[in-house]
Amino acid sequence: MTGLPNLELYRERLRQLVAQGRRTGKHLAVLFLDLDGFKRVNDTCGHAAGDRLLVDVACRVSACLRETDMLARRGGDEFVILLDGVRRRADAARVARKILLRVSEPSVVLGTVLRTSASIGIAVYPEDGTEGETLERNADLAMYAAKVLGGNGISFASSTPCAA
Repeated sequence: MTGLPNLELYRERLRQLVAQGRRTGKHLAVLFLDLDGFKRVNDTCGHAAGDRLLVDVACRVSACLRETDMLARRGGDEFVILLDGVRRRADAARVARKILLRVSEPSVVLGTVLRTSASIGIAVYPEDGTEGETLERNADLAMYAAKVLGGNGISFASSTPCAA
């Protein structure tokens, strides 16, 4: 529906970037994005409106990324983003803030103005994990921490990877 790469392609790219990081010392970031209150859109406007909003969000997020970065849909209203070659955590935060601003712009869907926001969790290689699965898990946990803080924000994984 969104035209984004599937999770298999995303995970292969994540494996490649982690391997490259081991060889070269290059950093990367994994961002988990979840729309705040998306269920309310589906419940009040219908699933067709929710689907169109997801396509709009995918376009907006893609516009914030470089060609070497990757955006994929995890399912539902969750997306995952790979940022290739971030130099420091602040670089990932800058991109995440840009995404939050773009996502929060009103969308006109099926004649209705919809407003949404997102919560983003960020894990950076190698500080927050040296394996793809660990980075994913820590970015996911950080995203939930952003939701607990009220949504429409970003949260970083701790510098100590979380246990399974």
